[in-house]
Amino acid sequence: MALDKDIIRQAHEINQSLHENSSQYIHTRPVVISESSLILPGKVRHPFKITYDLKDLFTIGALTESSILMTGGTDLGKTTLALLVMNSLFGKEEEGWHKIDLDRDFGKDIYSKVDFSALTEGKTTEELYAATKFLTLPGLILDEINRLHAKLGNKLLHFFDKDIALPNGQRVKLGTSTENGRNYQFQIAAINEGDEYEGVFDMDKAMRRRTVIEIPMDIFTPTEQDREMIRNQESKNIMLLNNINHLEKLLKVNEALKKIPMHPTANMFIAYLESFDYCKNSPTREKGGVASKNGSVYHICTKPVKIGSQVSPSDVIGCEFLRTFENDLCPYVKGLTPGVSKNLIAVAKGFALLRATKFVELLAAYFDNQAADHIIKDPAKFNGSLGQYAETYSSGKELAKAAITKYFSNLEVEISDVEAAAGFVGYSKMGISNLWILKHYQGNRYAAVTNFCKEARSKLEEGLVRPEMSDLKTLLSGEGGPKQLQEVRAYCDSQNPWLGKAITPYISKGKKKLEDKTKVEDLYR
Repeated sequence: MALDKDIIRQAHEINQSLHENSSQYIHTRPVVISESSLILPGKVRHPFKITYDLKDLFTIGALTESSILMTGGTDLGKTTLALLVMNSLFGKEEEGWHKIDLDRDFGKDIYSKVDFSALTEGKTTEELYAATKFLTLPGLILDEINRLHAKLGNKLLHFFDKDIALPNGQRVKLGTSTENGRNYQFQIAAINEGDEYEGVFDMDKAMRRRTVIEIPMDIFTPTEQDREMIRNQESKNIMLLNNINHLEKLLKVNEALKKIPMHPTANMFIAYLESFDYCKNSPTREKGGVASKNGSVYHICTKPVKIGSQVSPSDVIGCEFLRTFENDLCPYVKGLTPGVSKNLIAVAKGFALLRATKFVELLAAYFDNQAADHIIKDPAKFNGSLGQYAETYSSGKELAKAAITKYFSNLEVEISDVEAAAGFVGYSKMGISNLWILKHYQGNRYAAVTNFCKEARSKLEEGLVRPEMSDLKTLLSGEGGPKQLQEVRAYCDSQNPWLGKAITPYISKGKKKLEDKTKVEDLYR
């Protein structure tokens, strides 16, 4: 189902407003450069790049209602950015959003206020307690929450769940109520963490898993040009100047986002990332069936191969899949859980929608002769590709409009959108051994996660171009014949077991259809 142009326009306006109203926070370093393409006749592709910056991530978080956790050292402007983003999206503080104050908000009961007049007026217990107003606002900042004692901090688990209980047992949904009966609240959390900080506690893993997008701010430092502009700023004080609440637009876009379809290969990629729990040498064929050592199951990867009664020499690696990925990654990584995958899908849809707005920006700059050479190297070829793509002989802005209409009508989540989102959604939730990251990536978890996703995508695509997988549409629909199913299974068993696990549901569906058909045909014999 094609998205309405107005939805994409509103998403663009929200993103523009966020960038304009948070311009006091200077940061131009790209955080993601994603490869995209126009699909021309004959399945020819015209590639181009889409660049996302730090503020784009906050737009995606707001559009998809995905909470954001910023981590990193001091003096990176985490709190400043959070304040500017909330002001950009929801206008005035205490009217559209609230920043939790550790001293003011964390009393005996951080959830509710007591109506003491109810005690003298004979009101019911339900009337005695009322949810604190800030709980129902569409924006919420939770700053330095790991400076709370762990026991008190655990109360914040329910903030991220957006479902809390008042002292009388009454349930309260956080956020503002919407027309369809849902509640909306966009949350931003920021913490300093590390041994060099005093008075902080390790953030509870359960709390961390409840945040959706994690941004390691230490990785995305300002450029040299940014630093010069920051030094030349006249004032360190920020001004929250926006008075416009964009909640209505956000809710419309948020609801429409769910209608963006997933391309089959994007779905397959997510299933592929889940499949890395596979382990050939585990009794259960799952890494969870083996006790790990230092976050690794490497100790069973080198079990000697036994063929019949013959056992391989001790210097021969037992598992033939160990060397498939760089630096023997397989035993050090676990697959995504279904819960994380659901978040990944939601954020990938946000990337797809923002990609559409950036495609419009690209064409607008191109036809105004402002496009950078590194984006469009060959204007004549690009013109020809646009014409083929839009199936028109128009030129100029008419060509741009035709291409935009086609692009919007075919918008779906691509594998590149999933890859762009995975580094932030899977940052702390993708099970990669810390010792392995320290050894091969100098402790840079973001680089480790994104490079793993890049390798996994490459291995998946290697499998998808195999002759056995040529009729992918038939296979995924469960209509594959016995010969195709057999050939696919043989390839996966010998060369790509993670793909085998990812397509197992489709193969099982195909087998069941074949069995059911056989049963029916037996009745006619």
